[in-house]
This record gives sequence, C-alpha cells and structure tokens, in this order.
Amino acid sequence: MGCLIAAGVVVLIAGGSIGYLYHKYVDYGEAAGRVEADARVYRAAGLPWEAKDLRPVPVTPDQNAAPLILKASAMLGEKAFDKDNPAIQELLSENSIEEAALKLKRYAPALTLAEQAVKLPNLAFDRDWDMGTALDLSELANVQRLERAVCLQAQFDARLKKSDPERAVQELETGWKLSLLAGQDPCLINMLVEVSCQRMVLDAIQRIAASGMDDPSTSIRLDRILSNAEDLPNLAHALTGEAYVELSTVRNAAILDKTLEDEARGVSRTKIVTEGLVRTGLPDSTTQRAYAARDFEIWVQAKAAMDKSADNPEMLRKEIGRISDEMGEKTGLSYVFIMIMFPVYYNAATTVVEIKAETIATRGLLAAMQVRAQTGKWPARIEDIPGSWIDPFTGKPMLTKQTADSFRVYSVGPDLKDDGGVRKVEVTKWSTGQDYDIVASYPPKAIGRG
Repeated sequence: MGCLIAAGVVVLIAGGSIGYLYHKYVDYGEAAGRVEADARVYRAAGLPWEAKDLRPVPVTPDQNAAPLILKASAMLGEKAFDKDNPAIQELLSENSIEEAALKLKRYAPALTLAEQAVKLPNLAFDRDWDMGTALDLSELANVQRLERAVCLQAQFDARLKKSDPERAVQELETGWKLSLLAGQDPCLINMLVEVSCQRMVLDAIQRIAASGMDDPSTSIRLDRILSNAEDLPNLAHALTGEAYVELSTVRNAAILDKTLEDEARGVSRTKIVTEGLVRTGLPDSTTQRAYAARDFEIWVQAKAAMDKSADNPEMLRKEIGRISDEMGEKTGLSYVFIMIMFPVYYNAATTVVEIKAETIATRGLLAAMQVRAQTGKWPARIEDIPGSWIDPFTGKPMLTKQTADSFRVYSVGPDLKDDGGVRKVEVTKWSTGQDYDIVASYPPKAIGRG
C-alpha cells in the first residue's frame, strides 16, 4: 500500500493533478505567493527543515543495533524461517515439544544476536531522508522477522518442563525492547512496525499465560514486561518525520518521479543517482511552491495538536481526524497532496490507540488470571480485577466476558460500540468492518487468526 501511495503522490505532484481533478479550482498562484511566510511559521513551530533535524545527535557505530539485527535476520533466512514459523506454532499447540526443539535449534545463533542488539540504545539504518515518499524502508521487514523468532522461542521455553521460569519472560523483554528500537526513527512505517512487533509480544504473553494459568507467579512475571506506560508508540514523533518526508517530496518531485519509473522498469535502487536531490530551501516552480505552502499550513496545525495532546493518543487521533476532515473540504488543487496523505495519518492514529487498548486489556487479563489462580474463579466484573483498566477510546472501564471455559477483557474499539468481546479476526462476513472489539483472552486467539 505504501508504494502505491508514494507512486500516486509523486505522479500527482509532478503534474498529473489538473487532468485528474479538473473540477477543482486552480489556486497555485495564490498558494505559492504565501509560501515564504508559511515557511517561517512552519520553522518557528519547530518542525524539521533539513534531514539532520530528524536525528540531531548522530548515532555512532558502537551504539547502533542495526548491523546486529541485519546479521541476525540473515541467519534466520527469509524463506526458511517464514516456512518454519507456522509449523513450529502448530507443534507447540499440539505440545510436540521435541519436534519444535529440532526446528528452533537452527535459529539459536540469530536469537543470541537479538539479545545483544537490544542492549544498544539506537537503531539507525543508512537512509537518505530526502528521498521523501520513495524512501527505502525494506530493512524493517528484518526487524519483524526477528521479532517473530524471539516470540516463538519464548513460547517454546515456557512449555519446557525443566526450563527456568524467567527465561521466557526475559526473551519477551528482548522482543519488547526490539519493538521500541523499531519505532525510533520518526517515520510512520517505523511506528507501524513497532505496533506490529508489540502485537506479537502481546499475543505471546497471552499464550504463555494460558499455559501457566494455575501459577499466579507466571502472570506476575509477564506483567513486568508491560509495566512501563511510556513504552507505547509515539504518534507525534512519527508525524514529525512525516512532515519532513512530505517537504522533501515536494522539493524533489521530478527526481522522485524518475526514481519510481526506474524501479518500475526493474532498475536496482542502488543504481539510482541521488546527488541531485534538493536538501533545503523552497522549490522553484509555482506548482511545487503551492504544494509546499499547503504542506506548511497543515503541519503547523498538526504540530499544535501534537503539542497539546502529547500524552493523550485518543485526543490526538481526534484532532488529526478533525484536521483531515477540514482539509478534505478544501477546493483548491494546491490541497491535493495533503488530502491524499492525512487520512493515512488518521488511520495510523487509530492503530496507536488500539495497541494501547490491547496492552491495557492484556494486563487486565493477567491480573484476572492471578485472581483465578488464587480463588479458583474468574472475576465477575472488571471492578473485581485489582488495578485500573480504563478503555482509552471511551475513558470508561474496560469490559469483561466469560463463559464456562473462557474469559475476555476488552475495549470497545474505535466504533465505541460493545460488540460482545469479538476480536477483529472473528467478525463474520456480514460485518461492516467496524464491528469488532480490542480483546485479550483466555484461551488465546487461534493460531493463524490475525
């Protein structure tokens, strides 16, 4: 999806917008005339003007986890591990421990490197941020693959009868730290990979907790992984990088259009010449200056929302939605670029609140498991679970659902409607696509279901 958006944006900026949106008003001259003033306001707001603003302090090689992560991913082998992963999951679900051990053994060296990597404070791949929407983010697939392996190993170690009970928890702590490294760069895709990795850890926590449910120490240990609320994805940080990605795209529309054309013909990205990229200042053409002016306009609004709602992802989500709706009502052609991009940011904002809800629900489930281990019964209501379990979408307590052999803690999700504790992968084909809740459950979700 990202590549399609990038291609569409670059083609649109490079000159295809008038034919495509012929019914809109041509307002390039008016917008371009205010670009200098808008740029000053943009910079005064503290938004990035040059690539160096994204990482003001350079990352030294001895503090960078990237080489270790790339090496570990190479050890996994893309095709080998992607094939073994579902097979090992199935073996664990069948309690075929010895067979799972044989398959996992070959990946032990990679997991050792992962443990070393998360001890380093930074993850910085060699990126040219002035490539804008044509930026190569393929290395993040390596992080996700390594995360899957770490979580799988933790589930295996939790099943071993003679294993150290702390071992699986330590491995999931490695997985959680790996997710935080993934989200360090100020980029939307980085943040979404961070979310993806954290979902893997949350899923593994629920599986391990289920396998050791009668021992209250299991859930106590697992909760330790999630005890730092500051570990959740930082949408404002990611959006700051997106502001620069858009600015660099406007500056370099013609070069980026050529880059995408070359890639479509199979030209290796390593052979693409980038020496001509514009790395500061304003574009020369009236059209690009108009796009830049509108870009500055919307990002100044977004920055105010980010500053106001830094500690409240649901409030920021609503603000991004409001700004997106307002821009969607504009009629000038100069607004086309931001009209394409901002709905994507709103969807990403929703994802951030969802992962927060899932983390809270998982911690609530772990606390409920402690109650069950100690009393033999599940808590009857959310209020009977020690702790505070507030749904970030509503500001009200989360909900619970139980049957004779199951228990769920859940958030109502972005539609603000109680759908009965049904998670997204369980909705029927008749669903509108919004009829789901954010769920942590015993038993955990079925293998292969989202």
